[in-house]
Amino acid sequence: MREYVPMPDVTKWSRDLEAGIRKIVSRLHSIAPSVVGLPVADAEARLKEAEDEILQQLDDIKLRA
Repeated sequence: MREYVPMPDVTKWSRDLEAGIRKIVSRLHSIAPSVVGLPVADAEARLKEAEDEILQQLDDIKLRA
């Protein structure tokens, strides 16, 4: 059995998803000052932490969808 979703609902979900992703990605640049001057291994660890946080936030958005 197929379920059909009204187009206005799909449009709203798409906009909400896009807004959530933009909000998360737009904060990415704020990481740069925290890695300037760090040894490579430390900068890599900080960027990995930020990546994990971003992926968790994206998973949270997926769960809400």
